[in-house]
Amino acid sequence: SNDEVASISSSVDFDAGDAVAQTKRLDELVQSGDFTLWKSAVTGPNPLRTYPVSLDFLSSRTGGQINGESLGISGEMDVSLDDFKDATIGVTLASTVLAIGSLIVLPENIGATLCYLFALIPIVFIAVGSSAPGLIAAGIATTRGTADDQANRED
Repeated sequence: SNDEVASISSSVDFDAGDAVAQTKRLDELVQSGDFTLWKSAVTGPNPLRTYPVSLDFLSSRTGGQINGESLGISGEMDVSLDDFKDATIGVTLASTVLAIGSLIVLPENIGATLCYLFALIPIVFIAVGSSAPGLIAAGIATTRGTADDQANRED
């Protein structure tokens, strides 16, 4: 019962003791036969093993309690490869227009300097996307909006 477990575990100092002393004391309680479930998942007759599962499997096994929304990965803000492709094309086109525009409109040295700086923008975009794609994905997701925003735009 709960009272028996509380009285047996009162000899373990969970508040002020360190983890090594607590583990040692719990192991002693297992050897004496007072605690039978301590470390039983790893040392029992049929030890548990870990294995990969899908999100659908977790949802079905837990009655819908563990799902993408409860884990914070609902997919509403997911970014597809097409979104990355479109963003890369957009950055390249915008940079090209700005570079050519700076050559046409601005004086020679200033226009050439800005042209080279605008030419670096797609290179930096690809470099960031290669090393930290999450930054680009977060930027795409924030500029794209949520599913509710898309529904409002379609109405």
